[in-house]
Amino acid sequence: MRDSKVFAFLFLFFVLWHQGVLGKSCAIDLPGLTPSDLGNPRLFTLQQIRKVKAEVESCRRYVASQVSRLESRYGALGDVLRSLAQMEDVGSISSQVSALKKRRSEVLQNAVKQLSSQRVTMIYAVVVDLPLSYVSQMKGIARTLLLNRAAYEGKTLRERYDDRGIFGDFYARANILKDIYENRQFYYGRVQLVYAALVRVYPFAQGRLQRSYNVKNVVADLADASQVGKLVAFLREVVNPDLADTIVSDMMDAVSLWKGRVEEENRRAFSSMKNVVSNLEKLLSDLDARISLLVQELTQKRKRLRALYKKIGFSCQKALPEDCMEEAKGFVSSQRRAIASKVKAIVSKRLESAILEVGSLQELSGVIATWFAKVRARYAKGVPVVDGSRVVLKPSVVYAYPYRDEKGTLKCLVVVGFRAE
Repeated sequence: MRDSKVFAFLFLFFVLWHQGVLGKSCAIDLPGLTPSDLGNPRLFTLQQIRKVKAEVESCRRYVASQVSRLESRYGALGDVLRSLAQMEDVGSISSQVSALKKRRSEVLQNAVKQLSSQRVTMIYAVVVDLPLSYVSQMKGIARTLLLNRAAYEGKTLRERYDDRGIFGDFYARANILKDIYENRQFYYGRVQLVYAALVRVYPFAQGRLQRSYNVKNVVADLADASQVGKLVAFLREVVNPDLADTIVSDMMDAVSLWKGRVEEENRRAFSSMKNVVSNLEKLLSDLDARISLLVQELTQKRKRLRALYKKIGFSCQKALPEDCMEEAKGFVSSQRRAIASKVKAIVSKRLESAILEVGSLQELSGVIATWFAKVRARYAKGVPVVDGSRVVLKPSVVYAYPYRDEKGTLKCLVVVGFRAE
């Protein structure tokens, strides 16, 4: 009598699973016994039993396949989270690149500052031939021609040391340091000025060309014998050769007073510039190599981040993909929580079945109640799911299908459905 009451209580949860919570894949088309049938239970045919067993097996496969699919998706999203974790150094790499670029800029600025004070001294001479009306302007024009020549030569000198183009393209700064020779010759309403000066040139300091004068002239670097020859030839076009030679001889005597000291100062200046530029190039080469490697790594990781975002359907609205990493992690975690919830729901759709041997129809309720108690105890421990937690399944519906097998033995197929807690 007690067992009959237990079985009747279980059937209070009875529902037909046609298109209900369990869905079509876990539907039992043939209703089992109800409590009112226990007093005079009917038997089911073997064909009916096979059909119910097939439906239970179909449900088992459905639940297993759905759980497997979701577990795979859950695991893939876990891989994405781990990949995102491996990308956490993207911001650090970006900061390293910025720091190295800043360091590079500072190194270059310090070198520019150091080199901008480096100077060499050139000894230039110019012959200017003009109408007599320009006599008062001649020296100013001559000085301008020398400064323009020095600005251009200083640029060429810088380029000789700076073959990588580190410092840019500009004319050098120059100024007249000292007049060392001046001679005027007047002839036929014209005047010819021979002017020599020490010109200080700063190859690494930015300068500019002076106003251009379209006048008959020749400019010579007096350290270059071939240029001195051109100057003599220009003079001889107006004055007789002896006078031209005398003027040049006097000028070179004046130059000789300065030449030795200028050459020594320039040797030191050239050596200093060479050392500074050489050291700078080594530093920049090292920094550029480190920056290049980091930029390459950063580019690859950003590419991988964008690919990960695309893979999971996440849209980053920020300029840099690393700025979306926390949002992406939250997005993936949210998807994993949703999958875990789906797994719990699908696990609760499972059906448990068993074939029970029954001595007589009067023992049916008691045998079923005993089996049901064991099922309830087993699933009370919980079923593990994808997020590491366990889902407690409580039996919520039972079908009973008593039948006789081929040998005539009385048996009962019982099927139980669950609800998750």
